[in-house]
Amino acid sequence: DYKTLLRNALTSLMGERAGLKFNPAAKFVDLTVNKRYVGNYQISDQVDVRPHRVNIVEQDYPLTEKSNITGGYLLEADGFKDFKDWKTGFYSDFWYVPLRIHYPDEDEIDSRQLIYIREFVNDFEQRLFSSNFTDPLTGYRPLVDSISLANWYICTEVSANVDGFFSTYFYKQQDDERLYWGPLWDYDIAYNNDSRTDRGG
Repeated sequence: DYKTLLRNALTSLMGERAGLKFNPAAKFVDLTVNKRYVGNYQISDQVDVRPHRVNIVEQDYPLTEKSNITGGYLLEADGFKDFKDWKTGFYSDFWYVPLRIHYPDEDEIDSRQLIYIREFVNDFEQRLFSSNFTDPLTGYRPLVDSISLANWYICTEVSANVDGFFSTYFYKQQDDERLYWGPLWDYDIAYNNDSRTDRGG
């Protein structure tokens, strides 16, 4: 079974070409330890909130009564359910989707922020699965950046990413009433590199 080192780097480039805002940088290095060559590796940015990564507004810490808690937030639909408590994640009300909060950090998040983002995501989910989901005012469209969602979806399909709906990053900016999809991340079992399903192996 031959492995390529290109999957994550190629996907990052595809995200860039598709117009997604935040695409992890990738650099290839030949690693030598104690004068012994141990292989070629890819070094990549981690998905977190900071300039040149996911560059959304960082909220006040600690919060004051005047703090604007409408954003930024970095979330992940997380199939691993990799969160411990209310400070690091929650389940959506309608489909019980596990949602991990990556930003604000668990050491800084306030219950007001959690209530705000939880209600926002639940409103989006309820609208998306309502009978009038196509309504331009009361449907899901006002709460999502359709271009980033479509571009994320195309990249996920083109790459045949089995994890595409298992681990999905999205974010919300301050004073913006829409959710944005991305960045693309963790494409190691994409491109027909997974023998567990009929899409790979």
